[in-house]
Amino acid sequence: MKKINSVTAKFCLWILVISLVLIAVFLLLQKDVKELDERRVALIDKIGNNYVFRGNNPFIIKDGKMIFAYDEITSFFNKILKKEGEKPLDDYYLINVSLLDLDQYFIMKKEEEFFAQHPKNGEVINFSTLSTSLLLGKFPNSSIVNKSLNDYNLWVSDRLKQIYELASKQTNKTVIVYIHCNSGRDRTGLIITGYRLLFNNMPLGETRMMDLKEAQRSSVASYDEAIRSYCRYVKKTYNKPDDYCAYPNSPD
Repeated sequence: MKKINSVTAKFCLWILVISLVLIAVFLLLQKDVKELDERRVALIDKIGNNYVFRGNNPFIIKDGKMIFAYDEITSFFNKILKKEGEKPLDDYYLINVSLLDLDQYFIMKKEEEFFAQHPKNGEVINFSTLSTSLLLGKFPNSSIVNKSLNDYNLWVSDRLKQIYELASKQTNKTVIVYIHCNSGRDRTGLIITGYRLLFNNMPLGETRMMDLKEAQRSSVASYDEAIRSYCRYVKKTYNKPDDYCAYPNSPD
């Protein structure tokens, strides 16, 4: 009996140690949070009386605390709308499409807390763009690789269609869909480029130039093969022109 208790105690100790290590790793992997940057907030589309914007984390540090920058981001929206000849907004419904992953778990929770406390201001939806498919683009074609990439392209299309439907809502308030990741570049670049390919009939070369202008650098870095693959999917599925996916150093 004593031997059994000793084995059980050692097993429990190992479980505790492993759990503590995993918690430590989880905390260490939390990325530095980028504050809201006006330079990366840009108007992407207008659908009826609603708008689609892109940007980065909608948080700022005020009095030593990180808070959801609702007033600041509203002023950025209105500044852009005024420049575009649109009417500034006094009241609107914000759909915050967050592309954050678990490496920013605490910021994801803060977004949820803000909208739980201010439900009239809007809501938050989280999409993780990460997939093992992102690693397969440069591998030789095979049935497994092609299926994985096709599944990922279908997933991207489903998310983009969901975003478009959200931005098409007809309510008594203007709806703003705000798409962001941490820096507003790579993950946001993938989704915005895909949106333009799918809904704005904008060829890859043009979308990449727009993306470069809005994010101040090529913003699909680790997603380069994924976005090229997605463009080929859109081209084939929707019968786009032969040069739709043409881009420097691209075989298309």
